[in-house]
Amino acid sequence: MKEKSDLFSVKKGKENLETEVNNFSSLWSSFGFRQEQLCSWVDLGDQILDLECGAGDLLDLLVDRDIHYVGLDGSPRLIEVAQKKYPGQQFLVGDLLKVTFPSDTFDKAFALTFLRRLSPEEQQLDILNEVRRILKPAGLLFFRTWSPRDFNLFSKPKDLKCLTRKAGLEVVQQGELKLTETEKAFYFITQKI
Repeated sequence: MKEKSDLFSVKKGKENLETEVNNFSSLWSSFGFRQEQLCSWVDLGDQILDLECGAGDLLDLLVDRDIHYVGLDGSPRLIEVAQKKYPGQQFLVGDLLKVTFPSDTFDKAFALTFLRRLSPEEQQLDILNEVRRILKPAGLLFFRTWSPRDFNLFSKPKDLKCLTRKAGLEVVQQGELKLTETEKAFYFITQKI
C-alpha cells in the first residue's frame, strides 16, 4: 500500500500534485458527510487517528475542535502538504501495519478513503485487527466504502458486518451517502468490543 501511494505520487510532477490535492480537497463536499455530522461524532479531547489522511482534509473539517489529531498516509508528498497547512499537528508517513502505535491509544479512527484500496479480505482483516488493537475500549472506527462493483469490496453490507465482527468490532450504525446523482457510498461506525 505504501509503495503504491509513493509510486503514484512520484509519477506526478509538482504542479500535478497541487492539482491532485486541490481536486481531492474539493471532493469533501461530495463525500456525503456534512461538517456538523462529522463534528457530532468527535468529543472534546478525543485522540483521533486519520488513516490515509492525504493533505489533512478531515482536519479541515475538525480544525476548530479541541482534539489530539494524528494523520497517517503513505505519500510523503501529501504529508508535506498537510504539515505546511497544519504545522502544529502530527502527520506521519507510513503504513498502519508498519507504524506501531501503543495499544488503546485512540478514541476514534477515521478511514474515509482507506479501506477501498484493500481488496483481499485478509488485508482488510489485518487492518481492522490493527485498528481494533490501537483503539481504546469502546473506541470507534468510522469508515466509508464505495460501490462494490468499483472497488472489489463486499457484495453486501452483511458481508462487511461479518468481517468487522471477526476483527472484534461491532457495527453500531451504517448508512448510505449520496455522492452524485448516480454514485453512492456507504458509511459504517464500528465500536471496539
